[in-house]
Amino acid sequence: MNINLFSRLKLFSVILVSLLVFTSCSQTHRTHSLHKSGSSTSSSLVHSPRSGTANVAYAGSLLALNEKTLGPAFTTNTGYRFQGQGNGSYALANLIRTNQIQPNVFESIGSAPIQELGPRFTKSYVTFATSPLVIAYNPNGTFGPELTQIARGKLPIQKLFETMAIRNFHLGRTDPLVDPQGQAFLLMLELAVRHLGISQSEVNLIIGGSYENQSQLYTETSLDSYLQSGQLDCASAFLSQAVQLHLHYISLPNSINQGDQADSKYYSQVSIQLTNGKTIHGSTLSVDATTLNQPTESLNDKSAAASFLRFLTSRRGLRYFRKAGFQTMRPVVHRLPTR
Repeated sequence: MNINLFSRLKLFSVILVSLLVFTSCSQTHRTHSLHKSGSSTSSSLVHSPRSGTANVAYAGSLLALNEKTLGPAFTTNTGYRFQGQGNGSYALANLIRTNQIQPNVFESIGSAPIQELGPRFTKSYVTFATSPLVIAYNPNGTFGPELTQIARGKLPIQKLFETMAIRNFHLGRTDPLVDPQGQAFLLMLELAVRHLGISQSEVNLIIGGSYENQSQLYTETSLDSYLQSGQLDCASAFLSQAVQLHLHYISLPNSINQGDQADSKYYSQVSIQLTNGKTIHGSTLSVDATTLNQPTESLNDKSAAASFLRFLTSRRGLRYFRKAGFQTMRPVVHRLPTR
């Protein structure tokens, strides 16, 4: 073999081996760095953006959880975009039914608003959490010291209802015609009559003589600001809201808070009749979600919606709900009847 050719081949081999060693070392260093930083696990990888949006309509009490936690985490873990809007669950159902909004996911408190949309928009929904009703209060208001004593258990829970019935007490709640929380508050009062010995006349004083007393009605997303500004002495709230918004609150007994599946038989013993003709029966305050059929949406958006529902009910999603004050359960899928 030509000596020059042999020398060139030898030099080429040396260079090639050097490059392989350098590449291997670089890869080893990179892998070591990834393991050291904790970024090598699939759970912490940031996915590249995908074409598709989960357009989520959620109950007002789920605003903070969706906008601050679930939405950003969903985008980080899947690459899909998140877009949300909150309102009372019944109000959202009406907006969806009349095509005023076109979300592809609906998160509701209670399944009834979702059931109103079947089978045109959805054929099933999933239940995966509950949230007890509590009474949030302003500790710095006129009645603050007394409410604090009730919250600490130093005064009996019956004292709460006696205090709310005082003439100059300022109570805030949501509209029972459009929001399950507004209905839950009224059902809670009926349960208190049955299980705590509260009188019906006391209930009438608390609500100002009417289920739909406009002086007490606020949107679910604004109640906390009115409470924290001192314009209200107390307000209805879900435990999850009070936890997320760092509100002072009074826990209610399981027999009236509508948050315990084991006590659902007690909740169903009461009902209220609204001015729109609807009769609302007591039930557990569940968190339910479904994807919605929107004929004009793209396949990418449909995929994003399905991915968001899977994310909600995944171990990670349920962990976010628990951290926010919800009681989670094994997800249960319910089929809606076809009409």
